[in-house]
Amino acid sequence: MAANNRYPLATMDGKYIPLDILKPISSIVKNFTAVATTAEALPAGVEILRIRATQNCWIKFADSVAVAPVSATPSIAVTDTHYLIAGTWDVVSPPALYYSVIRDTVDGILIIEPLVKWAILGLEAQSSNT
Repeated sequence: MAANNRYPLATMDGKYIPLDILKPISSIVKNFTAVATTAEALPAGVEILRIRATQNCWIKFADSVAVAPVSATPSIAVTDTHYLIAGTWDVVSPPALYYSVIRDTVDGILIIEPLVKWAILGLEAQSSNT
């Protein structure tokens, strides 16, 4: 393979596709019920979170308590809120470094893993501005 060949981390026309490698820096485990948890701070400087819950829940990323949206006509948007389906891992970029969680229908446990960029996989030509 020639040194200037960007395969497999580029489009066919050579546009840069970085593959960031993320690593968890800690784990936060939080029980949730029908009463929203108070807003709690996330680690300073965190831009990416991996989240999972044992039951469906609503997570609000703001310095206020989570509110489970209700069906209404017309529909009402609940800002800075993420619906997390039980048993799935989601990766999110929180708009604020606070979170609060409330259940959808069943009490459960929320797991939050703050992630940081650890490395980039690619050729030097891909990760530099040249």
